[in-house]
Amino acid sequence: LPYTNTYQTPDGVMESSIGKALAASGGDPVILTETGYTTTDGHLYLGTSEQAQAKMILNNLFNAYENGSQKTYLYELFNSTLSPDAGERNFGLFHGDGTPKPVAEAIHNLTRILSWGSSGDAVAPEEGSWSLNGKADALHSMALAKSDGVYDIVLWNDLRVWDMDAKKEFDLDLAPTRIDFGSVQAVVYVYDPMQ
Repeated sequence: LPYTNTYQTPDGVMESSIGKALAASGGDPVILTETGYTTTDGHLYLGTSEQAQAKMILNNLFNAYENGSQKTYLYELFNSTLSPDAGERNFGLFHGDGTPKPVAEAIHNLTRILSWGSSGDAVAPEEGSWSLNGKADALHSMALAKSDGVYDIVLWNDLRVWDMDAKKEFDLDLAPTRIDFGSVQAVVYVYDPMQ
């Protein structure tokens, strides 16, 4: 249950949690059964805005996969009216009336991006076929194979997104990063699941 609180960056928490699970698993697949954030911004450690919730859950998904999780489950699908605690009522990807929060839209966008161009016969891109220039310390990357030479390069920054004390997102001044493919590519698409 790696819940990364808003005072932490997710990768270290994921590495530690998944490392412990891998050590105890005896080679079995590791599955994260629960992670998420509440959109009750006053909730200690896990409360945030809806926009920040979306960014932080995407980071959790990427960090979990990068660190060895076979599957990651998010808590929870809909906001709940069952708990007397306001923080517990607002962990949903959707509002209680079924309308999507930004996190639901971001996950939908991400799954559409990742499914495009895949026919099921994935081949990993050759080692060294691409590289990052101007890479910041917090920048993570991975290549996800699809098919017919198509692959996604996923980039994300492992940074704190939500300022719990000020109750707002941090102003992140991110340095530009250049991807070098080593050769001219026929087509390159750039996507942002937040948009």
